[in-house]
Amino acid sequence: IKPAAMFDQTSAGGVGAAFEQAMRAVDNQQHLASKALADVDSGKSDDLATAMIESQKASVAFSALLQVRNKLTTAFDDVMRMPL
Repeated sequence: IKPAAMFDQTSAGGVGAAFEQAMRAVDNQQHLASKALADVDSGKSDDLATAMIESQKASVAFSALLQVRNKLTTAFDDVMRMPL
């Protein structure tokens, strides 16, 4: 996942585009972890430690993405409840 300062702020889309970029990064991390674990399972690799680290990275990235989503949802709800 990229730090907030690294997102391209010149393109249209704002928060939605940034969140989509983050989702794609987390998905990519999940695929890398799955491939590393599959390689260990099939015998193509014997580097179990790296596979487990990749798996943990993917898990942490997914948890962080869920927390961001929850915060965005709460913020949207708060804005919707504001009196005009």
